[in-house]
Amino acid sequence: AYQRPQHLLSGLAENYKIVFIEEPVFHEHDRFLETSVPGPNIIVLKPHTPVAASGFHDEQLPHLIKLMRQFVSVDEEHLAWFYTPMALPLLQELNPSLVVYDCMDELAAFKSPPKQMLQRENALLKVADLVFTASPSLHRAKRERHANVHCFPNSVDLVHFEQALERTNVHPAHEDIPGPRLGYYGVIDELSLIHISEPTRL
Repeated sequence: AYQRPQHLLSGLAENYKIVFIEEPVFHEHDRFLETSVPGPNIIVLKPHTPVAASGFHDEQLPHLIKLMRQFVSVDEEHLAWFYTPMALPLLQELNPSLVVYDCMDELAAFKSPPKQMLQRENALLKVADLVFTASPSLHRAKRERHANVHCFPNSVDLVHFEQALERTNVHPAHEDIPGPRLGYYGVIDELSLIHISEPTRL
């Protein structure tokens, strides 16, 4: 899905080279990196490992570290940008000049967050030089835990979504759906109610 990480890093790729490391996927017999180039200055690495544990689990780390050593060059100045604290052990392979934590979720608010995830976030907050939060509530939750926290809220890609104002633009997937139609794209955060005051002809 094209979400906050993809949007922000695609923008940064206009001026910087981006290497995006995805969570590993299971491959029964082998360990290798699948690489793709979705845009200029962007390389996506998808590790395949013979470990069934999901995400950046401790059992995955020896495989991921070896794969990173094959690909990631740390000879030039670079920074490390984290979206999950679970990837923190990989930092030892990077030696960045700056560490950024872009926090999209309040991990402590999960129904049953893994203890290790909370521990990793605490450790990441200790080594991060800069912390961004995706909403005001996250900013309030993190600003007492780090000296350099900035609210950088999610927003809307106006150029993309304003295409919906042109009523003659019809996506082929919608042709067989009778009207009226109401669509929504995104996540609702810090809203307790959405009120539509009068009907809109779609």
